[in-house]
Amino acid sequence: MAKSGQYRITPAGRVETNRRWNGRRDVTVAWYECDREDGRGYRYISCHMARVKAHRLAYLLHNPGAKLRGLEINHLNGNTLDNSKTNLELCGPPRQSQHAYDIGLNPYRGERHALAKLTETAVRDIRKLRKLGVPYTTLAAKYCVTPRTIMLAYSGETWAHVK
Repeated sequence: MAKSGQYRITPAGRVETNRRWNGRRDVTVAWYECDREDGRGYRYISCHMARVKAHRLAYLLHNPGAKLRGLEINHLNGNTLDNSKTNLELCGPPRQSQHAYDIGLNPYRGERHALAKLTETAVRDIRKLRKLGVPYTTLAAKYCVTPRTIMLAYSGETWAHVK
């Protein structure tokens, strides 16, 4: 069981505290579960008018001295309520997004994305036509998108999953 000051984490990943804010002062009490769920599937801790995501606190309790600035805490099994040590990983935003897609948490890629302007068939056609020398502006007019959208689809920066 990892412990730091007034917080500790159980092996199952539950964050507990031994302090309770009671109006004007802190009150020391027996250890009790202090995390609650928000409406988006995450647990959080409220302490002195601050709100901290429980998985970030849990990662710090499991890994004292870790630097979290600019990084994300990834739940490896996709369960945002499981804050056990083996389920948390420190990573950058691109890794977290790719992991969410790989395990099926975010299946909205390509044509299924709500903002998609092209289809996979159109991207394949664009790539063939560009290899034949058709200008970006001509393709952009044909598919009702900007030349930059055509360039990104052709280069594979977007629609990378289309072969």
